[in-house]
Amino acid sequence: MRIDLIKIEIYTDGACSGNPGIGAWAAVIFVDGDYSSDHVGFEKHTTNNRMELQAVIEGLSHVTYGGEVTLFSDSQYVIKTMTEGWRKRVNLDLWNLLDIQNRQLKVTWKWVKGHSGNYGNELANRFAQGLIKDITRE
Repeated sequence: MRIDLIKIEIYTDGACSGNPGIGAWAAVIFVDGDYSSDHVGFEKHTTNNRMELQAVIEGLSHVTYGGEVTLFSDSQYVIKTMTEGWRKRVNLDLWNLLDIQNRQLKVTWKWVKGHSGNYGNELANRFAQGLIKDITRE
């Protein structure tokens, strides 16, 4: 099987309790339509936009070859910056990392409406929100 024929879809979401506040991100990866893996993380003091970006960066970091990836996010901040050239004014450290990844991979950027029943987006949201709940209970 040729590796460049594999279809990878990544669904990402970031969340924050307070803005800034405790934040979490999640990336859910599907390979050839099947669930492959999920990756989550958090920061104790951050913003929602940073978590949206971190989710994308972490999701793409698990693609280990130069194949084609479709990345889904409910963040217009991320998608429109990558597809329409919105100006990068803040979070430049994360934008720089994402720009490097974007040059190394062939990424198709897709916006998906949040909380609209899209399975991958709902799963990423559930993971990010769940992590925040777990952290705030401690």
